[in-house]
Amino acid sequence: MGLALGVSAATSAGATVYAQERRLSSHAGSAPSMAMSGRPPPAKVSRLVVMLQREAKRQAFTAYRLAKDTGLPLRTVQRFLGSAGSPTLSTVETIAATLGLVLEARSADSGAG
Repeated sequence: MGLALGVSAATSAGATVYAQERRLSSHAGSAPSMAMSGRPPPAKVSRLVVMLQREAKRQAFTAYRLAKDTGLPLRTVQRFLGSAGSPTLSTVETIAATLGLVLEARSADSGAG
């Protein structure tokens, strides 16, 4: 069983935009291999994060304003907007709410709908 996490928002044209990031259940031995340094490989930027970054840019949010409006540390917001690191779910939820977006979690088995 998997989980789909997405963001939906009404656009100015009234259409609903839904970006979805699907995480499938992990199987033993399918985890990413560790680099020789003992650290995991860098995470790819998810489509969900990219959508939030684009929406922040579309709404003309600066890192400073987004940090002030969300209450998150400026450095956290700068890393988020610069695709550095892997944001926590709490950070993603806080930024989405500030941008007027709603996170939705659905069972991947139930499909979008």
